[in-house]
Amino acid sequence: MVPSMPKVGGRQIVLTTGINRKNLVFHGYLQPGAAYFAILFFSLILLFNGFPAFINGFKISDFFASYITVPVVIMCFFGWKVYKKTSIVPLDLVDLSRGPAEALRGTRYEVEA
Repeated sequence: MVPSMPKVGGRQIVLTTGINRKNLVFHGYLQPGAAYFAILFFSLILLFNGFPAFINGFKISDFFASYITVPVVIMCFFGWKVYKKTSIVPLDLVDLSRGPAEALRGTRYEVEA
């Protein structure tokens, strides 16, 4: 699920900046649909992964074993943000000026020849 989120964010950046995704050297033919599908699919797996903990009475050990990774991943993400003192950049402030010239043609990042 986490590897698909940058694909969705990258698409939003491309839409915000006006770059045609088809002009990029590497672009996924099934994107962004495949990324949205992966996020939905793995969210359902994550949700139902701990279902056995609720069958025949609640078992805290099964619940804990099934869902401990969720808070660990969230804590790692925000811990890294605090440790490195970084922030989430708004989409309209992402600098794409170092991209390939053919992809940037006709946008605000167009490279002057």
